[in-house]
Amino acid sequence: MLSDLSLGRSEGLIRITTSCTNTCYVETEDSQERYSMAKKVMIPLEMVESIAWSEQLGSKLKKIREKDKKLSRNKLVNLIRDAGTSISPQHIQKLETGFKAKSGENQIAKSVGTETIKAILFALDYPLNKFLSVKENYTDLKP
Repeated sequence: MLSDLSLGRSEGLIRITTSCTNTCYVETEDSQERYSMAKKVMIPLEMVESIAWSEQLGSKLKKIREKDKKLSRNKLVNLIRDAGTSISPQHIQKLETGFKAKSGENQIAKSVGTETIKAILFALDYPLNKFLSVKENYTDLKP
């Protein structure tokens, strides 16, 4: 599973393969080449504006919160707020399980701000690089 990261308007999208606390290892596609060539680059995490979200990441977040850390959403929100970041239980729920769209269909958030996911994972005492790891398989996490 790969997650797209947004670097802003002019820089475009990059595709993450693995990360660590202060830098990310990513693949980009050079659109000027006739055949797309994958390149590995390192960028400071501070340059990453948002991370593409998926149902799998939502399930992983919920599993870590409920099963590993045994926290309710409200307790997690209180930990995040105590650390200085404003977030609601509804925001956590949207990331974990999605939300009802006007059409009545359940939809998953398309992306999450890097600072938001860092604050959530800091409160859970869970490393970002492990959370975004492509080595872990969380396909069996559906409730």
